[in-house]
Amino acid sequence: MRTGNKSTNDGTGEKYEQVFKQDEMRDEKRVVSHARKDPSIDRVLDKDGRSYLISEAIEKKIDWIQIDIGYLSDQEKNTVLNLCKYAVVNGSHTVMGEILGDKAKPIIGMPVYDEHTNQIKWAEEKNLGILANNEKQVASAITTIKNNYSKFEESLHEFSRNFVRNGAENSAKIANDVLENKK
Repeated sequence: MRTGNKSTNDGTGEKYEQVFKQDEMRDEKRVVSHARKDPSIDRVLDKDGRSYLISEAIEKKIDWIQIDIGYLSDQEKNTVLNLCKYAVVNGSHTVMGEILGDKAKPIIGMPVYDEHTNQIKWAEEKNLGILANNEKQVASAITTIKNNYSKFEESLHEFSRNFVRNGAENSAKIANDVLENKK
């Protein structure tokens, strides 16, 4: 998932593109959410690197390797996250909370900023994901997660059981109530 402001989103995207060029990623299907409301991004890549419109790929029943989406609706995002085995993220705490806590899926974190690194290290210490500082480490992390999935599932189950969903929304409501009461 690509998230954040333009520079963060672009930096994340550049890192992902390098990862996708690795031989180990040749058969690893992926859905890339660009977090930009731009329908021109919506494309399907086949295993030979040919690009198709999504409707064209469905019609031709393309054996896809990558789907690029400008912006996923909440329903689409939930469907993708429910069906995936893991998510590669940049370390945004909002995205990490949703994937680790709400969906109970392990993450592979490719940090853009130091704060991302710290958050991903925290998740790694809790056996909720793996920090990957470069392209090779992402491929290695995918293998590690696949080979030890049940261990990650155990940790994620415990974490998600204690996770407070909508934490940011709840905090905003509390802050609003406090401010309203001061009037």
